[in-house]
Amino acid sequence: LGVSGFDLHVVTDRPSVLVVEPFDPPAIIIGAGLLEGAGQGGRAFILGRCLKMIQAKLVTPLKLEEARLQGLLAGVVRQYMADFEPAAVPPAELVEQTRLVGKQLSRRVKGDLMPFALECSGIEDYGKLKADLTRVANQAGLLASGDLQAAVRVLLKAAGKAVPSGALADAARGVAEVEQLLQYAVSEEYFELRQRVGLSMGSGPRI
Repeated sequence: LGVSGFDLHVVTDRPSVLVVEPFDPPAIIIGAGLLEGAGQGGRAFILGRCLKMIQAKLVTPLKLEEARLQGLLAGVVRQYMADFEPAAVPPAELVEQTRLVGKQLSRRVKGDLMPFALECSGIEDYGKLKADLTRVANQAGLLASGDLQAAVRVLLKAAGKAVPSGALADAARGVAEVEQLLQYAVSEEYFELRQRVGLSMGSGPRI
């Protein structure tokens, strides 16, 4: 994934934690409970998921509260649309975020960022945005692992759900991240990506 560096920490006091902290280098923190019985597939899913967050610069957006994320992105959009004034961002915060973002952007980065900023101007549901970013990371984890059962077990544990010893379908119901991953696992996009990187699908995903 082209990630230049990261720190890896396995912790016992939070056995179900799975986060990437925006340090320098980024810190991947994994609860020891997630690794119990995870096997190679589960470990590959965890690392693939976390490394995608780092590679795609998703760590900070995923850590921010929705209001903070909305203010930050509003400041980015304002670099290109001076009249952009989202109702949910207080005017004083909008001015401050615009100033802070402007100080951080070089001319080259500002040019590269324009398509992203213009797309962000139409976002209304920032909770959904964060869920979509997590979904992308989970998909990358599954692509790296190729083991749907292991990936589902990791996500169930991370969500604080009991993991049955048998079929996982019933336990997966109502867990949004798991349901989205199951949909992706039977999509044409997933099969095409697996074939593109030369990975066999075997007999197909089962839970």
